[in-house]
Amino acid sequence: MIYWLRKKYEESINEKNIVILLIVLLVLPTLGACSNNDQESEEDTSLQDVMDQGYIVLGLDDTFAPMGFRDSNNEIVGFDIDLAKEVAERMGVELRLQPIEWDSKVLELESGNIDMIWNGLTITEERKENINFSKPYFNDRQVIIVLEESPVNNKEDLEGGKLGVQIESTASAAVNSDEEFSSKLEEVAEYSSFNEVYMAVQSGILDAMVVDELSGRYAIGKNPGIFRVLDDTYGDEQIGIGFRKGEDKLRDKFDEILDEMAEDGKGAEISQKWFGEDVFDR
Repeated sequence: MIYWLRKKYEESINEKNIVILLIVLLVLPTLGACSNNDQESEEDTSLQDVMDQGYIVLGLDDTFAPMGFRDSNNEIVGFDIDLAKEVAERMGVELRLQPIEWDSKVLELESGNIDMIWNGLTITEERKENINFSKPYFNDRQVIIVLEESPVNNKEDLEGGKLGVQIESTASAAVNSDEEFSSKLEEVAEYSSFNEVYMAVQSGILDAMVVDELSGRYAIGKNPGIFRVLDDTYGDEQIGIGFRKGEDKLRDKFDEILDEMAEDGKGAEISQKWFGEDVFDR
């Protein structure tokens, strides 16, 4: 009797194992298919998408000379624009320019309204959380600009004064991160564009402004005798192109072409046109 019961038990266990094995064999292909579908859905097609549509959309603040701004004919021109045109031509696609509100640049990128931000965009750790950066293509720093006849000669002279920056710019981040010095100012005023900040300084509403050095010195060169740059700065920085997170193939293609432009001299040629020197640094 005991033998018969043990035999039935063993047969029952074997039957259960067979059923479990059959279930596993049926489920595994389904799991594999799901895994493959997930991988396919996550595949980076960013470069192929641009090549297929035949154009790429560049987002910029169209008041930020000399990177990207409107000339006397209301055409968008600039250092970054010329670089972007050359890259697009070498890729065989059309470059489309899309002016945006600078404080909405990440939203514009993530929504798909633009494919990249190329406008003197400083690479920061905070921005890296939402932006896929290219390699830097030149070095810059944040400088302080005052009127030529201003009594201000250094940061300490600005204590109790009014300082202006563009909203959501690295100038704004640099000034506000220096809490000890900012607390000594009467006001840190934020404007939607650097043109507005320049006008506020020129009219005497502000005592000074903070801006990228290359942009600042370009503006001073276009308005001789009005502004000057202080020796004190808010630190060095690197400039890059911003792409959507996960779109590495598109970013890598731009890096590849910019490296080619550094080797064949085209980057230096464009730099000489806008700055009178080679600031294109790859």
